[in-house]
Amino acid sequence: MGPVYLLVILVLISYPWCHSHNFRIRLTFMVMGWAAVLLLLGSATVAGGVLWPVFEFVPLTGPYPVGSTSAHFIDHSRRDPYSPDKMADREVMIQVWYPAETTGGFRRERYRDGTRSDYQDSSLALVETRSFVDAPIANAKPTYPLLLFTGPSNRFQNTFETEEMASHGFIVVAIDHPYDSDLVVFPDGRRVTASKEACLLDFASDEALAISRPKVERRLAVRVADTRFVLDQLERWNGSDRTSRFFGRIDLNHIGMLGHSFGGAVTAEVCRIDPRVRAGVNMDGSMFGTSKINGVPKPFFFMFDASARPTKAELESPDSRARREARELLGDFDDIDRSMSRYGGYFFQAPGLEHMNYTDYPLYSQWKPWSGAGKIDIRRAHEITNRITLAFLRRELLNDSSVSVEATLRDFPGAVLRRQSPPIGADHGSEYAIP
Repeated sequence: MGPVYLLVILVLISYPWCHSHNFRIRLTFMVMGWAAVLLLLGSATVAGGVLWPVFEFVPLTGPYPVGSTSAHFIDHSRRDPYSPDKMADREVMIQVWYPAETTGGFRRERYRDGTRSDYQDSSLALVETRSFVDAPIANAKPTYPLLLFTGPSNRFQNTFETEEMASHGFIVVAIDHPYDSDLVVFPDGRRVTASKEACLLDFASDEALAISRPKVERRLAVRVADTRFVLDQLERWNGSDRTSRFFGRIDLNHIGMLGHSFGGAVTAEVCRIDPRVRAGVNMDGSMFGTSKINGVPKPFFFMFDASARPTKAELESPDSRARREARELLGDFDDIDRSMSRYGGYFFQAPGLEHMNYTDYPLYSQWKPWSGAGKIDIRRAHEITNRITLAFLRRELLNDSSVSVEATLRDFPGAVLRRQSPPIGADHGSEYAIP
């Protein structure tokens, strides 16, 4: 009714002008004009709510409320390879979510603050998360297992997942990689955006593809080093920093890692080379580094988008770019098969679940072509991702035999899971199509 009342008010305001001229004609045109203005304003409001909604995260399902804090680490043993200052030490920012004892009297964490927003995502600063800033860590258990997270964009991009894992008793640490993450804001106000080097494979030509591969490998090496450095600092928090709320509270015998897109490649590589990390989840990331060639010798979960293995026609397409992309996709399938045949693992796909469905981004806009979401319901995609991730971690990282990914997926018809068990050659796995 608001627009109707506003139209009446506007008509009354315009009445003197109408009365002083040909009343009926002027009044008709005036009403039509104001109605058109209100229609445009209403349409813009509706469009804004669709394109940039102030969304809500679904309630957490775990037994713990969630606390959140951030930290800034400086690695004095490494120079930053991207910084204009060649003598600058490498710095990272992290966000930590953890099981909280209480949230009473603590401020709810905003999804963004003013330092991270521009006109395109200003609505994100109005979104409230489900965690509370600097709430005390829960006392229910002496220690909690640790999860690391890295993604291509920023440390907040999978809040739907990081907070959910924390509500189930994990300490979750997400990493920002300066000059590679889209934007990193340091405590002193410095803002570092992604550099031109922060690119993936270039399919424009055979030559461009060949040139881009070494660049991606260098990015991988920096991110892997960042992650291992962060893990070093978390060990310090746990073992010797008595000022930290996490002193003596991190279960360093049970460390897992999650990664989306290029972060999935980082996860695979860290799992391969760092013995401290015992299980990993790669959410739709191509493989690079030694893990691409040799596989991942840990319990590992490959979550893929809805892409099918490319056909012969696609591999021989007259469109050279499409042909290169198809061959790269086939290589992704082959990398997964090779790793699972050597070390076992899990492989998952679901109809309509695309690359960006493994992130918060589909929540940013209800217009799917903009957000990159697939046909699957956004909330359902997040529910599937959270539930199978949690089932995998409980079984493979925490050795809880009472849960299984297969049983969890029975609630999601159409999903496909392939599980393969080590040792090499002993079990070629089973494929479960959920009816």
